[in-house]
Amino acid sequence: MNNSPFWEDGFFPDMQPKRQAFLLPRPWHGFLVLYQVVLILVPAAVLWFISPWFFLFYIVLMVSAYSLMIYRRRKFLSDQDRIRQVQNAARELTGAAKIGSAIHVAGHPALQREQPVVIVLIDARLVLYPYEKAVPLDEIPVSQIGSVQTVVYDDERVPHVDVIDSTAQALQFSFRRNGNDFSCLFRRMQNLRPIEWYHAIQQARLQSSAIH
Repeated sequence: MNNSPFWEDGFFPDMQPKRQAFLLPRPWHGFLVLYQVVLILVPAAVLWFISPWFFLFYIVLMVSAYSLMIYRRRKFLSDQDRIRQVQNAARELTGAAKIGSAIHVAGHPALQREQPVVIVLIDARLVLYPYEKAVPLDEIPVSQIGSVQTVVYDDERVPHVDVIDSTAQALQFSFRRNGNDFSCLFRRMQNLRPIEWYHAIQQARLQSSAIH
């Protein structure tokens, strides 16, 4: 883990392999397996009668395809385990109450446009990290955060910030520093959705104001 980056993103839910067979009732699993076997054996039998060479080519092709499928599945699971370890190490290292990643669209003066960052909520602080190492890019006390809004884009990509929506695609918040007000926008939030960050920040703000 010493050579590992501070953070790595996992896979989006729609990138994960879909196991449609397990959506069927269990008694149907055997029929599905039999159906797949028939799909393989029937062409093999036909090719055997046409030419043993066609049959041999088909068998090699099927073995290669299934070997590749098994390899990709195992690599996917291995990558998931490695990413989980990296993320758990980042959580333990920072003592995070909440942690996730996002793309900074624009607005924060210490960040670049479209910069990937790790967002960490530690006590009453929102800390931003790069992916490479655990050196903070910036730290925002939640007491300095003004408005917090979820952003919903309609079919024409018009943003709406006047509603709190669990399907929001982005998070926007403002903060005050050195007499200046800044408003920044984050999209493609992973591990925690925008609505979850919205709620976590609001809770931290309330707890911080109660302490002070």
